[in-house]
Amino acid sequence: MAASSCYKELTFENQHSDVWYLTQWVSIWQFLISFIYMPLLVLPGFSSKQGMSFAEVVDSFVDGWTCYSQQDPDCARGGAFLLLTGYCGVNVCFNTLGLYLTKHGSAVLNALSYSILLPFTTALFFTPLLGPYQEPLTRDAYFTFIGLVVTLFGFAIYQLYSQQVGESRRVPSTPLLSPTPACPSASLLEEFLESPQTPSVCQPSFQERVVMAPVNPVRKNSGGLA
Repeated sequence: MAASSCYKELTFENQHSDVWYLTQWVSIWQFLISFIYMPLLVLPGFSSKQGMSFAEVVDSFVDGWTCYSQQDPDCARGGAFLLLTGYCGVNVCFNTLGLYLTKHGSAVLNALSYSILLPFTTALFFTPLLGPYQEPLTRDAYFTFIGLVVTLFGFAIYQLYSQQVGESRRVPSTPLLSPTPACPSASLLEEFLESPQTPSVCQPSFQERVVMAPVNPVRKNSGGLA
């Protein structure tokens, strides 16, 4: 997962890629490649302790589709269609937000965000939002909250350090009225307005000036030319 995030960060730096476009193609390739690993289900330890036969693998796909389409009464009562579809939607949003963090932040920021997410989701099981699945608060559960505090502290240190590094690498801009390195005793505006006859220690430069002078109109002599 770390190598994947670093590769995506490098891709975002070298070329402009739309996040939703990338998510679409990643999902398509994952869907197609997952069928290549189907023969591994026959080996012991992958799908079960003893493994499965090819006929059982095909039957599992058929049973899964029957449950998803709610043709099975037990799956229909449990709302399998809504639960599985909702899970797919949440998973797409989760992966897309991770790509946004990698694109506009970095792979490290994405990893830190995932690290913070794990204790938060674990702590969610201790709230009444889970209903009958709520976990009781025990002595071992407090280690979860300690881990959350440590992770948040590390995230704050990273953010503070990254801001300091960004400010140190920022190139200061030269104001118009501040002394320049070529001419420490004069500003850019003074150097521009400096007279050509005035000797200067500044670096010579080409300057374009517009000279304006009053022009008197020629009056006609009614008495003729003198």
